[in-house]
Amino acid sequence: MAAIKLLFDAICSGGYDIACFNAIFMEPDALSILAKEIKKLNPKTIIIAGGPEITKDNALLCSAKIFDYLVFGEGEETLCCLVNSLSQKNNSISRIQEPLFPMNMDICLIPPRNRINPLDQIPNPYVNGMIPLTEHAFMRLKSARGCTRHCTYCFYTHHYKSVKYFSLNYVELR
Repeated sequence: MAAIKLLFDAICSGGYDIACFNAIFMEPDALSILAKEIKKLNPKTIIIAGGPEITKDNALLCSAKIFDYLVFGEGEETLCCLVNSLSQKNNSISRIQEPLFPMNMDICLIPPRNRINPLDQIPNPYVNGMIPLTEHAFMRLKSARGCTRHCTYCFYTHHYKSVKYFSLNYVELR
């Protein structure tokens, strides 16, 4: 819980209009608690969550009514479109091709995008300087998307029926 408190303090002290979370790096219950606390302190903060844990079957996240948007599937392109749309205050999400579940409206499922192929086209926020690296920074390096195990309790396989890999060159350059 100490890490959640640090994250909460950083987000709330930053005065951000939008907070986005990848649910693969955070347990859904911890993510719900964090989102609820952010909304208590800053009710106007738009909270978006995405990642493999975001499915219509995940009752904890979908019924929480805490999040403003839940992004289903591979969401890199969708998140960019959504944040651009929200920052322009036009609230037009009709151009977004990824399924979204706006929590303040009726269910709105937009036709899904094709999976990103090749994965190498996804920019790395550490390499392009969006997230600065310090000497002791923690960085997750993903070399693949998907899982070979297909466990019934895991939401990861809802999105990824097969495994896709970043190229060796992509991973080495990062």
